[in-house]
Amino acid sequence: MNFIFSSCGNDSVALIQWMAENKPLDQNIVVYSDTGWAAPFWIDRVNRVKKWVNDIGLSFIRTESEGMIDLVRRKKGWPMPASPMQFCTDELKAKPARELMLKLDPELKGKCFTGVRREESQNRKNAPAYIEQSERHGGRDLYSPLIEYTESDRNELLSRASFEPLPHNSMECFPCVCANREDLRMLVNYQDRVQEIADAEKEMGFTKNGKPRVMFRPYRHMGAIGIHEVLEWATANKGKYFQPSDGQINFESCTSGFCST
Repeated sequence: MNFIFSSCGNDSVALIQWMAENKPLDQNIVVYSDTGWAAPFWIDRVNRVKKWVNDIGLSFIRTESEGMIDLVRRKKGWPMPASPMQFCTDELKAKPARELMLKLDPELKGKCFTGVRREESQNRKNAPAYIEQSERHGGRDLYSPLIEYTESDRNELLSRASFEPLPHNSMECFPCVCANREDLRMLVNYQDRVQEIADAEKEMGFTKNGKPRVMFRPYRHMGAIGIHEVLEWATANKGKYFQPSDGQINFESCTSGFCST
């Protein structure tokens, strides 16, 4: 049994095509982890990938999670990117996937596959092609068959699957705590999600040291505090954002009722 982990983004769709070409179809199960935090339009992409997967003879299973906002409430804070405190991946994706695999493969005979590519980012340039008994995958072996693939190689797989490359990363988490400036600029068009983040930031309040519990760390965004200021930073020309000089924490345009206790 092969578990193919797919966010339905470019690399993981290419991985599905690679698996369909290289592994017995009846042994392949595509697993999509529903984080409960996807972009509103992402469900259309997921449904398209699901239909294609089923059409080529593979199984498609979707896991569920508690969602980002409930997770933040439970943890009493937001995940911190690129650190041991980036707990969202494990809580929203890995744990539900491990529970699913334990039901389908209790003897740990299955193999896991991801679409990681070293070319994709600096953080992945030394990623292993194989991990024996991966802890994150419940003790099953983990393979990354596209590890040395270039973007061009990947796009050839996408073409054979009749998918055009997306101009952005997977939107299974929107925004991701690791979102870049372009991702945040896209967020401006989804004010319901912006307000959801703003409300959660307000609800989280402050740490015992008086620091606001916000989704994006101010030091990474020229001092911007709270989602509204972060979006101002994202939409300003590079180097042209200036943190409000009044020293107020503007989670919303109106801060009335915002308590610092």
